[in-house]
Amino acid sequence: MIPCKRLTGIFCCFFLILETGDAQDLLDYQNSLKYADYLFQTHQYQLAVAEYERVIFLAPEDTMAKLKLVRSYRYLNDYRTALEKLNSFCPSGPESLPGEFSGEYVKNMLYEGQFQKASGFLQTNHTLDYAVRSEYQLGIYIMQNRWREAGLFVDPQEDLSDKSEKFDALNSLVTEGLNTRYKIPALAASLSAVVPGTGKFYTGQWKDALFSLLFVTSASWLTCHTYMNKGLSFNTFLVGSVTLVFYSANIYGSYKSANRYNQKIHQSFRSKAEDILLDDRDR
Repeated sequence: MIPCKRLTGIFCCFFLILETGDAQDLLDYQNSLKYADYLFQTHQYQLAVAEYERVIFLAPEDTMAKLKLVRSYRYLNDYRTALEKLNSFCPSGPESLPGEFSGEYVKNMLYEGQFQKASGFLQTNHTLDYAVRSEYQLGIYIMQNRWREAGLFVDPQEDLSDKSEKFDALNSLVTEGLNTRYKIPALAASLSAVVPGTGKFYTGQWKDALFSLLFVTSASWLTCHTYMNKGLSFNTFLVGSVTLVFYSANIYGSYKSANRYNQKIHQSFRSKAEDILLDDRDR
């Protein structure tokens, strides 16, 4: 007859082995892949990254896990790491990346602002479909606000608008961009040099324009008044210097206001192009 203590020890060892086996099963390839896919589908990308790394370690040939790992990094806005992973997956060079991986390579470069590098990659790439390469190239022109080149690029590709919704949407952006009127910084500065505040009025900054007009004209009147009463005195010099500073700031501010106006338009077009071309996550 087996003593009670020994019997208890046997049961403990049995359950320990059973629990250890279950834990090991939970960390095997199939379970890790299921969990990683679940995290990816529920937008828990930070956790998905760790699980896909485990999956790839267990099965280096799993290309879909590699693709989702790269996408997880992109959805986390970690574009640099995504590019590093893509380069590590293809030691012979990114030109050899398969189609979907090439698309990820271009997207991450565009998010990183590497427009010239992305354009060069598209010219040498043969794994992406011609229509897809054309979409990306047109998107690059739009993101860089190179409207003339975008228009010239679209003309020979008009037939793609009927075949590709993205190309058609980007083409509409090109038309909008070509018809957009930008503000001329030098003109804004010149207007404010003649009549303070009018340069900011030209760029749509009504309140700033009114403030500049009232402040600079008031300071100018005060300078003249001081000069009429005290001549070339220290007070006249002091008030005149302050007036000159605000007058110069009014001119420079108008120049900067025109630049900000144009930059806001540029950013708007870039965001629209990114939404059309790059944002592919499920909402």
